[in-house]
Amino acid sequence: MRGGIKSVEVGGRLLEVLIHSNVPLSLSELAASSRLSPSAAHRYLASYKHLGLVNQNQDTKKYDIGAFGIQLGIAAIGRWNFLTAAQELQCAVRDQINESVLMAVWGTHGPVIVSVQESKTPIILTMRVGTTMPLFRTAVGWIFAANMPKVVLRPVMQREKAEGRGPIDIKNVRGTAEKLRQIRQRRFAAHSGHLLPAVSAIAVPLFDAQDTFVGALSVFGATERLDTSADGKPARALMEAAQKFAGLK
Repeated sequence: MRGGIKSVEVGGRLLEVLIHSNVPLSLSELAASSRLSPSAAHRYLASYKHLGLVNQNQDTKKYDIGAFGIQLGIAAIGRWNFLTAAQELQCAVRDQINESVLMAVWGTHGPVIVSVQESKTPIILTMRVGTTMPLFRTAVGWIFAANMPKVVLRPVMQREKAEGRGPIDIKNVRGTAEKLRQIRQRRFAAHSGHLLPAVSAIAVPLFDAQDTFVGALSVFGATERLDTSADGKPARALMEAAQKFAGLK
């Protein structure tokens, strides 16, 4: 006989629908997708709002993942031992191409550096472990902007744009959306000079065996030396590392 609380499992269907949606959903949409009546769905959502698992836009009345739900996801990533496995691959990339490699995961305010493996020709940087990377001024940032759920990204994007740290070479929302689409498709991003002069970087996303995005690896170095092309040696080394990571159990 299986234990557990049936009502918790039933209500969990609402959260599952929100997780897999790229946009906020109305009560009727959530109820239909969760196979619940609107009245039953509303009761669950009211409780989830109190807990912070979901929030509701006061203008549209649509529901999305709440702050507590986001924190649960971040905590889950932090508790997985993927960092050890990823750091081994990170060191292998550094040794293979003799360029510095960093790894980042999502933090409270954006991508956070959790490991830096410097090459024999280190770059003098202000970026160290614990540094939060901007979304639109770094290769790592673009990788996260392309792969994190919109509900998580939205407040960070809005804050950076309000602070004048939006995309430099892209003038409209459509252009930004197209660049993000290309990065998602290619699983590769490159960026030069906007955060640190004369320093360029490339980055790839890290997906686990369930194809869940968990972080990013980035090679960085002097612009005059680093090959930032998608078919260059540094990019190939990063992509091979990402493929190996995805095969880990």
